[in-house]
Amino acid sequence: MRIDEQAQQCVAFLSVEGDATAEGKSFRVVGTTFFIGEDLGNDRWIQYAVTARHVIDGSRSHGPLRIRCVSRDRAKRKIFELPQERWWAHPSTDIALTPISIPLEDYDLRFLPTTLFSDDAWMREWDIGVGDHLAVPGLLTNYVGKERDEPGVRFGRVTLIPDHPLCIDPQGGLPGFETDSILAEFAAWPGQSGSPAFIYFSVDRDLFAGNKINWKIPSTRLLGLVHGHYVVRQPLRQKGDEFPDAHVPLNSGIAILIPATKIVEILESDDANDHRERCRNILREDGLLD
Repeated sequence: MRIDEQAQQCVAFLSVEGDATAEGKSFRVVGTTFFIGEDLGNDRWIQYAVTARHVIDGSRSHGPLRIRCVSRDRAKRKIFELPQERWWAHPSTDIALTPISIPLEDYDLRFLPTTLFSDDAWMREWDIGVGDHLAVPGLLTNYVGKERDEPGVRFGRVTLIPDHPLCIDPQGGLPGFETDSILAEFAAWPGQSGSPAFIYFSVDRDLFAGNKINWKIPSTRLLGLVHGHYVVRQPLRQKGDEFPDAHVPLNSGIAILIPATKIVEILESDDANDHRERCRNILREDGLLD
């Protein structure tokens, strides 16, 4: 299965400033972000960066978040700051986003239109369920890219779409919470939080369900955002142990996805509505929007 390169071009890494080195400043990657675009008409867009809320909360004591942008020919390069206070967090789940003014095209980056988000109606129409293919571009552990961000892609499948909110363990600076979620079979590791997860369809998809091949294959959609891995707890027992209830949290190889519909909920918030109206007014005053 090959994927459209836009899946990687909409992804970048979030960093904080690290310890100074002999060469100068250093940066430490703390998570993955991806870019989305909301159409205002007349080919005018509001662009946002999206990530996991716990990435924002866990980075507050390390200075502003940064994105490194470098064009493929290395001719253009710049670091953009995205202070934590400018991000809008979902009130009850692990998603945050912020408007950006980064000229993505200058750095061979792209945004994902919000029209390519999955929603409940689309998932019912195409019978999205267990076994559907996923492609997840993001940070591969310990490999950022020498001169520019180089997202790798993990591949997996939908494992379970629970019919009730899932209880999520504490992570980063985020307390435990319950949220609508999707479980997926691929290994999620530190740094991949905030990665987008895309549904991809194969021609023979319906054969596994006992149906004829459906030649009408739908377009790729954003299914959700990677929160992290699903924890299983292994009891830790030692002879004479004073703490019989001690356990070790293990990575189950199952990832937790927050549905794309939760991003839309932030875009419908008061902060987002106020920002959208300000953008529209500026564009109208400049004669760029009807």
